[in-house]
Parts: sequence; C-alpha cells; structure tokens
Amino acid sequence: MASGGVAVAASLLAMAPPAVAQTQTTTVEFSGTVDPTGEIRSVTDGTMTYTIDSQTGGFFNYGSPARVVVNVNNPSTWLVTITPPASFTTKPETFTGAATFFYRYALSGANTASTSSDLQIPTQFPLANSGETTVEIQSKALPQNPQSQPFTAGNYTLRLTVTISPTAGGATGIIGPTGTP
Repeated sequence: MASGGVAVAASLLAMAPPAVAQTQTTTVEFSGTVDPTGEIRSVTDGTMTYTIDSQTGGFFNYGSPARVVVNVNNPSTWLVTITPPASFTTKPETFTGAATFFYRYALSGANTASTSSDLQIPTQFPLANSGETTVEIQSKALPQNPQSQPFTAGNYTLRLTVTISPTAGGATGIIGPTGTP
C-alpha cells in the first residue's frame, strides 16, 4: 500500500495546476545636483558712428549695439557688471589726445532693465530670473580737447567689459565697438 499511496500522490501532483508566480516590485532612485551656473553664450560687437558737430569738431556717437547673451540657472545669485573703457584699444598714431567714453544699456529676455542716460562708471545689477538675458550696450566717445586734439582720420576701437559673476569670480566677455571717422 505504501507504494500504491506514493503512486496516487505522484499522480495527484501531476494533475495539480502549476504553481502561480508571485509579482515582485522594487524601486530605483535617481539623484542629481544642480550647481548654480552662469555662462556667456554669445558676443556680438557693436559700432560707433562718427558725427561731425560744431562744438567738438566730431565725435563717435551711438551706433549699432553690442550684444552679450548670458544664461543663468540660479537667479538672484548672479550679477552683471558693465565696465567702460579708460582709453581706445586701437587708434591712429596721429590722434594724441584723450577721449571721454559713455555707454548705455538695455536688458531683454529673462531679465529686463535699461537706461537712456550716458553712463561713465561701472554698472552692476542682479539677474533676478533664470534663463537667457540679452545685454545690449551702445557706446560713444568724445575728444577731451576737441579744439586742440580732435579725432584724426583712421580706425578707432574701444572695449567695454561685461562680467557675469556669482558672489566671487565670474565669466568675462569683452565687447569692442569700433568706428572710423
């Protein structure tokens, strides 16, 4: 009977439905860190337009703006600084005088600001919003002694410096409006 009982048990197992698979679930985690970043994406130089007038003999007036496109991902931790030039980068050898430089700016895109005033000192302002901001800058130059040392014929170049920086350091883009009397 023992062998008959084993035979019955074996035949019952053979007729039993197969075992049901159990569903199993697990989770996986992904992590990442966003570092505060800021970058100068593109720089386009501007121009100055030579204008003749009776008081100065002639000066470089505002022409097409220079453009600096910046992008930041962590607002309120980045600053834009515009620093005007102290002298021409290039000038004709025949111009021995000095010049006074002015600029004005306009921001568009993620951040907006502008001035129509003639500025001569560095300007700094925060980028309050994440994203891409276009900084447009126009510049002009007047001879300091127009009667005795007017601008002479030739090519002139000046450079303004645009810096984006977190609390320390920063990326700098130099833009160079140029003009020819």
